[in-house]
Amino acid sequence: LKEDEYNSEYYREWIENNYCFEEKIYQINHLFENVINFDIKNKNITIDYLKFNLKNNFEIIMQENFSNIFFEDLTIIIPTYNRSEILNYDLINGLKFKKQNKIIIDDNSKIEDKNILYDIQNKKNFYGIQEVIFNDKNLGVSSALKNAIKKVNTDKISFLGDDDLLIVLNENLLMKEYEQMNENILIPRYMFNLDNKNNISLGYDRKDFNNFSFDKLLKKITISGEISGFNSGAFFSTYEIKNNLAEDFFKVGEDYVILSRILGNNLKKDRRIKVTENYIYFRRLSNKSLSRIMDKEKIIIHFISLIISSYYCLKKNLLKKEEIKSSISYRGNVLEKFYGYGNQVSKLIIKFLNKEFNFEDFIIYLDEIGFKKLNLNNIPFELRTIQKYL
Repeated sequence: LKEDEYNSEYYREWIENNYCFEEKIYQINHLFENVINFDIKNKNITIDYLKFNLKNNFEIIMQENFSNIFFEDLTIIIPTYNRSEILNYDLINGLKFKKQNKIIIDDNSKIEDKNILYDIQNKKNFYGIQEVIFNDKNLGVSSALKNAIKKVNTDKISFLGDDDLLIVLNENLLMKEYEQMNENILIPRYMFNLDNKNNISLGYDRKDFNNFSFDKLLKKITISGEISGFNSGAFFSTYEIKNNLAEDFFKVGEDYVILSRILGNNLKKDRRIKVTENYIYFRRLSNKSLSRIMDKEKIIIHFISLIISSYYCLKKNLLKKEEIKSSISYRGNVLEKFYGYGNQVSKLIIKFLNKEFNFEDFIIYLDEIGFKKLNLNNIPFELRTIQKYL
């Protein structure tokens, strides 16, 4: 490659004519192992370099995911809705943690998708599936998760999208980290986006979360309004998930609510977030992906979730009222800029925080601007009581 007469086209042709497919697999796997074994903190390796190698080798990674890691006390919850074909593909190719214990919850998909799920159900032992649950109605992801979590019998739990992937890079080190979790939460450092042509882009790098205390993370997500896809692929305590679930109307933002409640209810102990580079979460994205579509209803739900995290920050004196009002106002401006809506609801929430009206009036005002899913029966208790801490 260093010679002056180097010709890239001739070199590519020579490679294709002289290396069989098995040799290519071996060399690419060897290259990938070398990349993973780099100490990223101490050596000059960039995320762009890692992305480049993942991108060029992803097809083979999908075909040959060699990890056989298995956690005896972990269940993975996979909610699905009208994407059974790709879920089936991933199960066949071992891209859902292979035979790790799983529960699939179908939120009343179309009949053709249900037929695929029936076939998966018949092969459930082969895929490590504990149960496939079928909802008779489309109730939303929050309600679907509740139905699935009732069936979990293990101490630990994790969540995986029906079209997302978990790739283990170093199973020995990951197993060691998992066994040393104690009461901490373990998350993968990288969340990569994967388009329909298998092009890879970096979604989130959660390196900065490593060793965060629960109060520090709670403050961060309250001020920013973002959790960087935290719950996806994270290893949680099943007990804590069961006791901190979101209300059924959270068709989005249920992950933010769950995380806020877990953090907010466990601030007395010195518990930490542990970030690992030994497995990666891949999130498939397309123009129809839920995470890319924001409408008025979802934005209102998002702001309701911000009130929940704000409640714990106020109760524990982590943030002052003015800091919270400022962050909500800023969030409204950002959403207004990108989606054409946000300021109306952020101003309404600030009036609520200023005690210009109570939670019952807040429900009425939301109804007047078109959000009719909040009522006295399902309003989160944080909204009922937050004014006590203002």
